[in-house]
Amino acid sequence: MKKKLLSLLLSFMMIMGITTSSFADEFTNVMPRSASVEDILGDILLDENAEVESKTSAINLDAEKKYKVNADLSLIMYKFKITSDKSINLSYKSTSKLFEVAMVRNDDDASPIWSDTIVNKSKEISNNVNLKLKKGEYIILVTATKGEYRISPKTTKSLKTMSPFTVKKVLPGTTSLSGTGVAGAKVTVRTDDFKTYTTTVKSDNTYKVTIPKQEEYSELLVKIEKEGYGAKIAVAEVEYAKFSTFTVNQVKSTSTTITGKGKSGATVRAFVNGKKIGEATVKSDGTYSIKIPKQSSSKDVLVKMYKTGYITKSKTVTVKKVFSKALTVNSVKSTQKTITGKGSKGATVRAYVNNKEIGKATVKSNGTYSMSISKQSKGKVITVKMSKTGFATSSKNVTVK
Repeated sequence: MKKKLLSLLLSFMMIMGITTSSFADEFTNVMPRSASVEDILGDILLDENAEVESKTSAINLDAEKKYKVNADLSLIMYKFKITSDKSINLSYKSTSKLFEVAMVRNDDDASPIWSDTIVNKSKEISNNVNLKLKKGEYIILVTATKGEYRISPKTTKSLKTMSPFTVKKVLPGTTSLSGTGVAGAKVTVRTDDFKTYTTTVKSDNTYKVTIPKQEEYSELLVKIEKEGYGAKIAVAEVEYAKFSTFTVNQVKSTSTTITGKGKSGATVRAFVNGKKIGEATVKSDGTYSIKIPKQSSSKDVLVKMYKTGYITKSKTVTVKKVFSKALTVNSVKSTQKTITGKGSKGATVRAYVNNKEIGKATVKSNGTYSMSISKQSKGKVITVKMSKTGFATSSKNVTVK
């Protein structure tokens, strides 16, 4: 099962109205018991007699909401609406042992705006954050254990937009997280076990945070804040990347190399019947060439591309026969309505201009072909291809004179 941030689980629990007992089994499967946050929630959620309340309420902009939590765990959604873009300061205080506040946009995507989780080791904790909000409806989700809290979303002076703010893809095994942000801004990364790691964006608008080695399916909450700017958050999922490009060119029975395109620095290996027959590294220009012994026609060659942090990709190509008679194409003039030449008996010959077929013919028993085409203007390049089942396609280009 994919590990999920507990804050998301608690949100689902509230929205779906899940009871403590029905949630307990699911909770134990995803909850590492090392951090104090999980310990506090575990004591509650794994106790069948624990009292958990969940409800919705309204909150007004520029007002304060006070609430006393008498249940073991309280989850309340406070809804509010703004009719125009606003800059706000969201402040909160709590005496609860565990207190979490999260804000999302109340739309189909439930776009996350802010999230803060605090374990209270003193009498009272407090915090505030500046946020830039677009007009629309919002939800402030408060999760708290026994105690009292106050929350207040108040309008403030116009804030600058936090731009740039990017988070680079995080691969399994990674021990750092990097991206771009506003120079001087504070970047905080919260891991699955609720531990935080911080850094400051450098003058060149880049940052890099050292974090513990991450496992696949982990999630990292990244926050960026700076005085005078609207804070932002992003969730980075730790997962293997996918290769965007991987091609394998046709392999002939006369071939001593396998060529294609892939990810720079990746390793490409070729196999026949489970035995490796060649290996190469993709060059900086995205191409590779694997030296192989000649393979008999109809044999399947499995080609795989590997790189740390990426999902291995594979393609199977079948070795093709080589035509005994080479393809020839006679010169073509702008006045001609035919293309002629020679080829292998029974093969199909097609002509293309800008990848659009303009003619087709079959090579006769005497090894010649003639195909009808529309007149082509001088200087146009015509690609002629000869194909036949089980054979490697051959092609030639001819320029119209």
